[in-house]
Amino acid sequence: MAATTVAAQSSLPAGCDNQYCGDLKVPYPFGMTDDCALENKLFINCLKSGNDSTPYLMKKGNLVVKNISLDGEMEIMNYLAKDCYSQNGTQRISTGSKLWLIDLFTISYTKNKFFAIGCDTYAKIEGSRANNSYTTGCLSSCQKGDNLTEPCSGVGCCQISLPRQLVDIYLTLTSFYRHQSVWDFNPCSYAFVVKDGEFNFSDTSFEDLNKTEKLPMVINWSIGNVSCEVARKFENYSCKANSECVSGDRSGYLCRCLLGYEGNPYHPHGCTDIDECKVKPEACINGTCINIPGDFNCSCHEGYTAENKTTCKPKPNPEGGSSRALLLIIPL
Repeated sequence: MAATTVAAQSSLPAGCDNQYCGDLKVPYPFGMTDDCALENKLFINCLKSGNDSTPYLMKKGNLVVKNISLDGEMEIMNYLAKDCYSQNGTQRISTGSKLWLIDLFTISYTKNKFFAIGCDTYAKIEGSRANNSYTTGCLSSCQKGDNLTEPCSGVGCCQISLPRQLVDIYLTLTSFYRHQSVWDFNPCSYAFVVKDGEFNFSDTSFEDLNKTEKLPMVINWSIGNVSCEVARKFENYSCKANSECVSGDRSGYLCRCLLGYEGNPYHPHGCTDIDECKVKPEACINGTCINIPGDFNCSCHEGYTAENKTTCKPKPNPEGGSSRALLLIIPL
C-alpha cells in the first residue's frame, strides 16, 4: 500500500486554529478549508442552512460530526435499522443501516455497543475487519406483562460488544412471527450501534425509538497510513515539539503530548509545559515547588529533607529525635 502523504506546515494559516461549525469545535489537524485540514479525510464540511450550521465528515460525506477528540476519537450520528409490521403481519416496512468508513477510520470497540430492541426480534450485524468478513447477532423476545425495566439481557433487549478494527457495518432485522402476538405494544424491532451511556433500555424504549432516526456512535481516526517508525523519517511528520507518536487503531498514527505538557500535539508550536506548581498547590509538602520543563522539583524548607518527590520530612537529630522538636519547659 502506498504511503499517504500530508502537507507539511511550519505554521498554521490565519484562522485555522480551533474553528467552529455551529457548536462543534474543529481542532487542527481537522479543518474546514483545504489550507486548514492536514489531509482530505480530515476535512470538515460545514454546511449552513439559515441560522444553522451542520458539520459533515469530508467534502462529500453524509456523516454528521458531533465531537472531535485529539486522542483519536470522533463522535458521529448514525442511522438505526427498523423493521415494522401491520397488525395482521401482511405488510412490512424494513430499513437496514449501513455505515462504510474510508481507510484509517474504524468503529471504536471500546466506546460502542450493538443493541437489538423488540419482542420478536433477531438482529444481525455484518461487516469487515482487517480484510476479513464479520457476522454476528442477537435475539430479543418478550410478552405483554414482562418486566421491561430490567437490564438489557434478552427480554425486549439484547446487546453485544464489537471486535477491533471494524471498518464497515450493515445492520438488518427479521422477525419470527411478524410481531403478530405483540403488535399492540411492539409493532417494530430496532437495531443500532451506539456510544456507551447514550442508550439505556426501559419500558419507554419502544415508543422512544419509533421517533428516533439517528444515535451517536464513536469512531477512531489517525494520521496517514504508516507506522510511527516510518512516519518519523518523513519531512511531513505530524508530531511536533514536546510530543510523542502512538499507533492508530488499524494503521496510521496519532500524536500525544509528553507527560508534563499539554496542548495540541499536531499544532506547529507543539505542546506547552504544565506549571505543576500552579495547578498542584499541594505539590510540595514542607517545601517550595520549582517548575522545570515537563516536571517539577521540591526545595525543602530549612530543617527538612526529601522523603520522596513531593514530601519533605524533618531532618533527624544527631542525638536522636527530630531537629524540629519543640523545647518543653516545665514550670517550677
